[in-house]
Amino acid sequence: MSMIRLYIVTDNADRAVRYVLGVPRSDMPHWAAIADNSEAIHRIPAGSRCIGTWFEDGPLTDNLRGQWEARRFFQRDTVGLSAKFLENLSEWQKRREAAGI
Repeated sequence: MSMIRLYIVTDNADRAVRYVLGVPRSDMPHWAAIADNSEAIHRIPAGSRCIGTWFEDGPLTDNLRGQWEARRFFQRDTVGLSAKFLENLSEWQKRREAAGI
């Protein structure tokens, strides 16, 4: 597995990073990555932790979402977010806020 601890699968990278991590995309941590196109979705390593988040309506989003759902449901080689991971993410956000970042 890569050093990436979270893949965000989305149709809008800027909004997704803000929504999931609570930071602008320019401040995205090195342990997170975006998959916002077909190639990136297929390149996610097996066993990776992923979250899908969607913002737009239309054929492009439908296509990406369909590819993501096919990967999740048929290959079953990615991991969702556990309560522990969400707790760790919340703690990371709190540390950033406390540090004024």
